[in-house]
Amino acid sequence: MRYVVAIFVFCLPVVAAHAGTYVETFDDGDFDGWEICDYGMPGSEWKVENGVLTCMRRELFSSSLVFGEQEWRNYSIECDGKLLVEGLPISQFDSIGLDLRVSDCNNFSNFSDVWCIASKTSRTAFIWPFLNGKELRGIPGPGFNLEWNRWYRFKGIANEDDFEFYIDGELVDSLSESRIPTGRVGVIVQGIAHFDNIVITGDDIPGNIAAVSTSGKLATTWGQLRSR
Repeated sequence: MRYVVAIFVFCLPVVAAHAGTYVETFDDGDFDGWEICDYGMPGSEWKVENGVLTCMRRELFSSSLVFGEQEWRNYSIECDGKLLVEGLPISQFDSIGLDLRVSDCNNFSNFSDVWCIASKTSRTAFIWPFLNGKELRGIPGPGFNLEWNRWYRFKGIANEDDFEFYIDGELVDSLSESRIPTGRVGVIVQGIAHFDNIVITGDDIPGNIAAVSTSGKLATTWGQLRSR
């Protein structure tokens, strides 16, 4: 397990005062309020065990778990995530990251999206936009040596038409794209992965910091060394 970024914990009162902050620790054993997005290609399995979200995606395409409203525009999302090597049938199933500005996620030909992806096979980490199911970027991402079975802290920022992707606090890619103005947010995977400690912050985000703090989840989950 790992610590959630200490800077964020220090800044919780300040952030919450200026924007909504929604926290999902999965300690309640479910992912109620979130939606599975298989982009019209069903076959993923999502579940929560021991306070950790797990996705198993064996089809030849990504699957996401998303949250929020289509009208969202300015926000950040971060989470702990690790890609598991066990049980992968082919090498294409090797990616993990964040899903920004999702729309029409159950129709492969119509969905628009901005993915923040780290790939094991291609050894890259990049922002990859889609419009009406078609890739908009088409260039290799910056080099990144993703390790199997290791927890990383992923963070994506959507600010107007600008996007940034961070891994363990380091900026790995950025992009400007005006053709996808709003959307929902979440996590994304090809293969088998664990996720935990998701934090979404923005002007339109329905904050739940007080509820999480009161229940003791925030202090317990973020103040202790992860061992999962």
